[in-house]
Amino acid sequence: MVPALTQPTRSYIDGTPTQRRLGFVAASIFSATYVIAPVYLLITGVTLVRAKRPLSRDVWLLTLPLIASALIPAKILPKFGRWLLQTKFMACVPYYFEYEEYHEITDQEVLKLHEEGK
Repeated sequence: MVPALTQPTRSYIDGTPTQRRLGFVAASIFSATYVIAPVYLLITGVTLVRAKRPLSRDVWLLTLPLIASALIPAKILPKFGRWLLQTKFMACVPYYFEYEEYHEITDQEVLKLHEEGK
């Protein structure tokens, strides 16, 4: 029998003003990355192609984040992402959006079904 979804499983509507402000800042930084990253890649590519001196200090400074990102081993990224999303700063994001979750089964039931292979 599926329980009636009358109450949220997790609710983030009762956050303090500070939590909502921190959530706004965290969500804004996270969202800005999706706008800034493609523009940065485009500017870096154009600069490398059109630079009169491709080995100049300014070009190296512009491409340094891209080079560093390429050199970071891929196995580190999931650990870093997990750590970042579990910080208190990022935990405030649901308070900014006044997020609520409604589940038909509990987390414990999901884990039990997973262990059973279902």
